Amino acid sequence: MKIIFFGTPEFAQIILKSLYEHHEILAVVTQPDEKKGTHLPVKKFALEHDLNLFQPEKVKDIAETLKAFEPDLYITAAFGQFIPRIILKHRPSINVHASLLPLYRGAAPIQYAIKDGLTKTGITIMYMEKEMDAGNIISSQEVIIEKEDNTSTLTLKLAAVGSSLLLKTLPQFEKERPVGYAQDERFVSFAPKWTPLEEMLHLEMNTETFMNYVRANANYPGATLKTQSVTMKIYQAKKNDIIQPGPLGYIHLSKHSLSISLKDGVIDILEIQIPGKKKLLIKDFLNGQKLFTENMIIKEI
Repeated sequence: MKIIFFGTPEFAQIILKSLYEHHEILAVVTQPDEKKGTHLPVKKFALEHDLNLFQPEKVKDIAETLKAFEPDLYITAAFGQFIPRIILKHRPSINVHASLLPLYRGAAPIQYAIKDGLTKTGITIMYMEKEMDAGNIISSQEVIIEKEDNTSTLTLKLAAVGSSLLLKTLPQFEKERPVGYAQDERFVSFAPKWTPLEEMLHLEMNTETFMNYVRANANYPGATLKTQSVTMKIYQAKKNDIIQPGPLGYIHLSKHSLSISLKDGVIDILEIQIPGKKKLLIKDFLNGQKLFTENMIIKEI
């Protein structure tokens, strides 16, 4: 099939790669560069494979140009802009969304699923409409969220499932346009753009919630804990089932480990970053650090 693809981050790049191997990509549309000289994943793939590439501030500005390619389908995956009505009316327009709709409509479904402690999520392929992520569902598939999963690992799992499900779904359009089925509005929930509020850790959190926030922010941007001693970003952590918790914020320190007591347990910090320093595994961070001492109690700002 002849396809125009809209997408921006790694999740979209993986799906684009799969489409490229099995279908004709007429053009790729991605977001404008965030920083001069940097290439986001979808743009990088398009350039490497000499695909027609567009980076409009608003898709409506290039709508007529895209229509002139005469695609069979428009496909989006984590694009970051609304698709204008002029495109939606031109050809079937479908989206690969990283949740089991109608749950988690919006920009950050993977992060919110982890933050909220879900044990499963999935991929939904649906029609695009003017209302965000509200179109008829064409196909969907569950994906289990393991306790070890974070945003990065779950993104890769969902992108692989999304690629496979999309390739299985597209043959339906070669015969006639499938109708799909309407989303159940009773179960709609939203996953808006991730903000610094969702990055914040608190000592009053229980261990499960604390870990969910760390997993949701893993690798980037990192979960932030602000204390009177230091503001730290925590990228990896795990629950400690051996040490008995002390007072809230109590530090358990050894040569190779740094642990913090919460209200219902103890968390081991595995990867940390403090202002002005690079991200470090905890054993490297502890080599010569003077911020933390055994038996100290940290308090939030």
